[in-house]
Amino acid sequence: MSEDELNMAKGRLAKLWDAYEALDKENKYTLASIKELNDKAREKDRIVLTLRELIESRDTDNRKLDIQRSSLQNQVEDLKIRYEDQLSDLEKERSRYRKLYRITEDLEIEVDSLRKGVEERDQWFKSNLMPLSEIPTLLELRQKMIGRFSSISSTNYELERIRPGSEKVEETPVKEIEPEETTFERVDDKAEALKSLQELPGINEVKAKALMEAGYGSLEKLKDVSPFELVKLQGITPTIARKISEFVKV
Repeated sequence: MSEDELNMAKGRLAKLWDAYEALDKENKYTLASIKELNDKAREKDRIVLTLRELIESRDTDNRKLDIQRSSLQNQVEDLKIRYEDQLSDLEKERSRYRKLYRITEDLEIEVDSLRKGVEERDQWFKSNLMPLSEIPTLLELRQKMIGRFSSISSTNYELERIRPGSEKVEETPVKEIEPEETTFERVDDKAEALKSLQELPGINEVKAKALMEAGYGSLEKLKDVSPFELVKLQGITPTIARKISEFVKV
């Protein structure tokens, strides 16, 4: 082989070696890219798996929430039905309360009428029967007066029977009627206030005491009091409170 052919063969071997090295570098780069792509693929698979698990968990939670929402909707429907039933019952109770209130007012009017009748009857008895209770006292006083007059008459008769100049006759002294002493009773302010409060419509002694204990011991103090405050007292009904307010403002 000649030297020229040898140089040509060396040149071809150098080119082949350069091509091999370039190819080897390209293969290494390709392998590195493949490895990187595999790592990215595995990372993506891991992310996809994680996302799948997350989606499954969210789906499970959503199913649970759907079940809870369905249950809550059923409870809401039941509560709506119960609420409507309670509203209906409340309206019935209000209607019954209004009826009872009207009946109570009618009964209070009837009781007031009966009370007035009883008061008129008591007044009639006081006016017509009280003088009868004084009859025994008057009869006793009359008997005393008859006894004194009888004593004076018998004394005059004895004096007429004795002649002048005879034995001395002692005169029977006539007992004079002593005037009765006038007594003055002490006025009890509390009793007077209690009596004046009982003049209010529908107020008896017990209710008058309740008014006094609450600080309303006179009609003047009741003028500035609203019926709502009076209803808070024991025994004072709305009708009585309204009548009191109308009475004191006249």
